[in-house]
Parts: sequence; structure tokens; C-alpha cells
Amino acid sequence: MAIANKMMVGGLVVAAAVTCYARRRHARTGEGYVAIIGSLPSDARVWWGKVRQHAALALEDGRAAAREREAELSRQLASVDG
Repeated sequence: MAIANKMMVGGLVVAAAVTCYARRRHARTGEGYVAIIGSLPSDARVWWGKVRQHAALALEDGRAAAREREAELSRQLASVDG
């Protein structure tokens, strides 16, 4: 019974999120609700692509910062040693 309750609550949360998204987009663009719901899968794919792109850029920025910190630490250690 617990799993059924969790699924029901999850479904209600998803329904509320989709309703909120559709209302906001309708207010912003004037599109019909059916068109908004119909384009939801492609919108989700576009959103996921942007998220992946931003994550990749953030990862590269983090790696570059780590390399800079590593190089600075190496320079500091070299100056102490030599």
C-alpha cells in the first residue's frame, strides 16, 4: 500500500508541475494548452540538452581551475625547495 501512495503523490506532484508550466507558458506566449502539452517532450529534450551543455562547461571550468591551483602549488613548493 505504501508504494501506491508514493506513486499517487508523485503523480500529483508531476500533474501540478505540468499545470504550472502550461499556465505560465500560456500567459507568456498565448499558446493553447493542448499545443503546450504536445510540445512538452521536445521542450524537455531541449532543456536536457542545455543542462548537459552547461554541466560540461562547468566541469571544464572546474578542471581548469584545479589545474591552475595545482600549478600554483607546484610553483610555491618549488620556490620553497629551491
